[in-house]
Amino acid sequence: MYKLGAVNAINLDGGKSSTMYYNGNTINETEGRKIPTAILVE
Repeated sequence: MYKLGAVNAINLDGGKSSTMYYNGNTINETEGRKIPTAILVE
């Protein structure tokens, strides 16, 4: 990421509890797990 010019980066695992929520809609389906933590981007 540094070579691409990133100053900050976050590595996300993308496991079964990962959910993408955009514009009021859930983009992908999870396996019924609750999501305890969120990363918001405006």
